[in-house]
This record gives sequence, structure tokens and C-alpha cells, in this order.
Amino acid sequence: MPIETPQVTPEMKNLRKNKVQSLHERFSHIYPDKKVLEVSGTSEDELGRKIRSEILEKKIPSLDIKAPVANVYRGSCLFEKGGPYPELYGLSPQKAKNDRRLKEKGSLVHYSYEDTKYPKRPRAAFYYWIYINALLENRELAEQVVKYDAFSDISCSPGGKPFGAARGAAIFTALSRMGLLEQAEDFERFRKLMSMEEQCNK
Repeated sequence: MPIETPQVTPEMKNLRKNKVQSLHERFSHIYPDKKVLEVSGTSEDELGRKIRSEILEKKIPSLDIKAPVANVYRGSCLFEKGGPYPELYGLSPQKAKNDRRLKEKGSLVHYSYEDTKYPKRPRAAFYYWIYINALLENRELAEQVVKYDAFSDISCSPGGKPFGAARGAAIFTALSRMGLLEQAEDFERFRKLMSMEEQCNK
């Protein structure tokens, strides 16, 4: 049986927009001098829609193509019984997300991207490394992102997915302001930064 994709109705879209507006109004009340960007398909700002992981593209040198960050992440997963699945790079983000193999091949072991193995710990480090380097490859977008001080994603809920584009943009901006973006180009150096953050949050 095919996987059913929930339909987003106009009422749901309006509800999400109202929630974003309310959230940003509260933020601006507390931090009147700071700028916040919604990073989702609901965003009123074109930048917020462009840097979603389903839209922002990452270069894949060996294939001489670009693919959405979300597809690169999913296609690089190696599970107990299968993977990686580079063929997902060329699919639509929705089709890649709904590929049954991502849920039926056991637990995640590690990631495999461009013939290199990447560990699954710290949690989400590989995802953010892909995301941040995709922004580095899209300088025009990156220059706009660092003008913001905070990022939101109305589609994320407490206890939901452990990573997302809004947090990726926040990490990118923080590293930029600390002069550490160069370290993010190398996975091992970036992993150490993420490990430090993980320890601080415990």
C-alpha cells in the first residue's frame, strides 16, 4: 500500500501563519532590537522558505549534481539491513521522505556520503554539517541569514524531530559571529564543536 501524505488545508495554513505571527510578536516584545526569521513553508519571508532543508541544495561532487539537504541526509543513511540510498538524491523531498526503506531496514548504524563514513553521534551532527556547508555554497543566502538573531519553525513541536533547518541556520549564524565557520567545513572539527555543545546541554 502507498504511504498516505497528510493534506494541508487552507485553514491549516492560516492557523500556522497566525501561530508564527503570535510567536514573533512575543519574541519582539521581549527582544525589540532582535530580528527573527521563520524557516518553513509557512514563512512570509522568501528567505525563510528558501533555506528549508527541502529546498536548500548541497553540491554532490562525485555525481556533479545538487540535491536538497533533506535528500542528501536521508540518502546517506546506512541502516542495519540496508543503505546508503544515493538514488534518493534525485527524488522530490516528499518521495525521498516517504521511501519505506528508511523505516524498514533497522536501526541507523552510521552515515555514508561520498564514500566516507560519518558517525551518528553527536546526535544530528551529520545533518547540521551538510546543512551548514550547503549554506556556505550558497553565499547570497548565507549573507542574508546572518543578519537575523533568531530562527523559528512552526512545524516543529516539543519532543519532535531532533533537528531542523531553523536550528541549522541558528548554528550557522552563531559560528559566523564567533569566526568559526571555517571549522564547519571539516566534519571532524565541526563534530568536536557539536560534542562540546552536547556536553553543555546535559
